[in-house]
Amino acid sequence: MLAATPLAFCLGATASRWFFPTTETRYHILAFWLLAAMAELVANRIGLRASLRRFCLNAAAAAVAGASVKWYTEGMVHRFLAVLL
Repeated sequence: MLAATPLAFCLGATASRWFFPTTETRYHILAFWLLAAMAELVANRIGLRASLRRFCLNAAAAAVAGASVKWYTEGMVHRFLAVLL
C-alpha cells in the first residue's frame, strides 16, 4: 500500500506547485512534509510499522518535485541551458 507513496507525493507536490505558483516553495514543502508525517501516523494506526526511511523518501520526493517545478516555471532552466549552449 505505502510502496507507491513517493510517486504520489511527487505528483501531488508537482500539481500543487503548478496550480498555486504564488505560494512560496517553503510552504509547499512544509505542507508535504506534514502530510508525510501524517501518512506515517496513519500507517502506525492501521497496524503497519512507521518507517523513518519511508518518511524521508516521501518528504524528499515532494521537496524535489516542488523545487523542480519552481525552477522550470521561473525560467531558470532556460537561462541555465543558454549558458551551456
